[in-house]
Amino acid sequence: MNQQIEHTILRGWTICLLVFACRSVSAQQIAVKTNALSDLGAIPNIGVELVVGEKTSIEFGLTGTVTKPWKKELELATGSLQYRHWISQRSLSQLFIGVGGRIGSYTYRDEQYSYYSDLGVAEVFGGYAWPIAKRWNFELYYGIGLLLQQQHKVPMCTPQEVTTEVTMEQTNLKYDLATTSVGINIVYILK
Repeated sequence: MNQQIEHTILRGWTICLLVFACRSVSAQQIAVKTNALSDLGAIPNIGVELVVGEKTSIEFGLTGTVTKPWKKELELATGSLQYRHWISQRSLSQLFIGVGGRIGSYTYRDEQYSYYSDLGVAEVFGGYAWPIAKRWNFELYYGIGLLLQQQHKVPMCTPQEVTTEVTMEQTNLKYDLATTSVGINIVYILK
């Protein structure tokens, strides 16, 4: 795993630990969640949502690979922050809208190339949360926003082909208006 991915994961876990350490200070409710779609894709993730007002909450999330999903060379690490406004009578229930951002990086290798990318996302989103048990919610959401990505494409080579002349073949800076998040979250409300 490259150093940048390790630092992103470390920062994310630090944020999560700070959230849990400060939970009694101001949060009325705390929820832990996972996106089942990412989990099914063998990309683990975790989110912590803090209710900070009568109808507002903040969510911190981490996503990253720890193995080779789909038997491919993929390393991924992202951290996200979302602000949610709950349109219903209380937080963590029914309809919500929000804004958020995500930063991260990934490395992908195929037979010919290695792709290294840093990315940033700014999005607006909406969704709905259904209570399914006393402390459990089921949540669907969809987000659209601006995706900014700098991708480096490097030719694969054998150790015999490695020279000081091997450099980045192509660097692309791309930005797109696109679907930035789709989620089916399973949520457990801690308090």
